[in-house]
Amino acid sequence: MEIEINSNFYKGKPEQFHQYCVKKWGPVMADKIEMRLQQAKAANDLSVLVPFKVPGRWHWLRENRGGQFSADLVHPQRLLFEPYGGHHQYQLTCACPSWAGFTVRLRP
Repeated sequence: MEIEINSNFYKGKPEQFHQYCVKKWGPVMADKIEMRLQQAKAANDLSVLVPFKVPGRWHWLRENRGGQFSADLVHPQRLLFEPYGGHHQYQLTCACPSWAGFTVRLRP
């Protein structure tokens, strides 16, 4: 999958996103974010990460977040993915208030 990062705050290159995350959330959270995005990038479809018990506790959400799924970061933060556009396309939504303004899109 291809990762596209859009933000009102982050204007750097995708390769420098990890350094930005370290400054904003600290090294542990930055490493977890990078790890989860790399797992997502390696998958052809994010839904295949759920049944194989990949580290990060990828799981489907229910109730008012039906159709979305999540991966854990550092408790209590998590990445929330929701479908957008076409088949196998997802975008990362707000995982915590400090993520407001970020859009991370994943597409095959």
